[in-house]
Amino acid sequence: MKVASSLVLVLSLHAALASQGLAPATAWRQFESGNGPGWTVQWNPSTGTPSAIYGPGLKLGRDIGSLAVARGESAALLNRFAALLGRGQSNFVETIGVKANQVYIFVYEQDYKGLPVISGRADVRIHEVGTVAMFGSSAVHIPNGFNMKPTITAEQARALGQKHVLGTKSLIERAAPPQLVVWANTESKARTTATLAFEVQIDERPGKPVVGKAYVNAGNGAILEFKNEVYECGSCVKKHVASSRTDRHANRMQRAMAKVPALNTPAPRESMAPLTGKVMAWTNLGILPVSPMTNTPLANIQVTRSAGSAYTDANGNFSIPYSGSSAVTVNATLVGRHSLRIRVASGTQMSASA
Repeated sequence: MKVASSLVLVLSLHAALASQGLAPATAWRQFESGNGPGWTVQWNPSTGTPSAIYGPGLKLGRDIGSLAVARGESAALLNRFAALLGRGQSNFVETIGVKANQVYIFVYEQDYKGLPVISGRADVRIHEVGTVAMFGSSAVHIPNGFNMKPTITAEQARALGQKHVLGTKSLIERAAPPQLVVWANTESKARTTATLAFEVQIDERPGKPVVGKAYVNAGNGAILEFKNEVYECGSCVKKHVASSRTDRHANRMQRAMAKVPALNTPAPRESMAPLTGKVMAWTNLGILPVSPMTNTPLANIQVTRSAGSAYTDANGNFSIPYSGSSAVTVNATLVGRHSLRIRVASGTQMSASA
């Protein structure tokens, strides 16, 4: 029995290693053959990997009742389809793991032998009913024998990066020290190439801020890219600086929970008769993008009138104090306790009035 068990284990390991040597396009054909029709795939032209795969959903055989269980299923999925996702000898390191509504959301960054792979990532979405709704990657192919020994020093890379961006070689004390990374352009329309590089933090403040990251080829000192981290806010018309790469995911969900202004609702008086109603919307509650719509109550939606506002409860009901007797128009928009409309780039903001 022991010999047979060992033989099965060895054969399984050989099969797993052989499958990881497959090209993503070949692995995709095997995936379609084994999981049936109806799938949609979006390929990343720069990495040659499927950045998003979705369709009928992959059944996991059980409901997913916690983030820990979902995390285990997600890790198993990445291992199972490592060749399809182009993982190679890299690892996927989790940077986001949350549950939003009925879906567990996982985002991973690519890591190669301890070096961050710039813009290399993987995504998994698992519905709580036990179905993988979407997964994919933009994983950079790193060839065997990839050279991890730099020719230039970190200080030389710092000077080159600062000269390129600032036109000066003066050192900036508060900037983070350069670090080795694997650089690639995963947004290119052509196939990208993994390059050993130094990530040089540029931080020129106060005054007109010049903040960002310069990527310097660790072999010949060429400037590969400068990522600007200063952006102009369309809401307050001020310039802001993005957080550092090391903590850009740590508080992302907290930063996304926008502060909601205090409600402009007068204290109720006995003579006030409340304005009451229910907010409902045709909503996709299924696990597929083509699932039928259900008219369902919307909780935590702001309903406003000229003199005040309120949020809907768990059943979509609202109540706003009112002292008059004439008709009043109330308006509901997709603004909630934890979401805030910043700007409508195109089209019309969804709203309903009554």
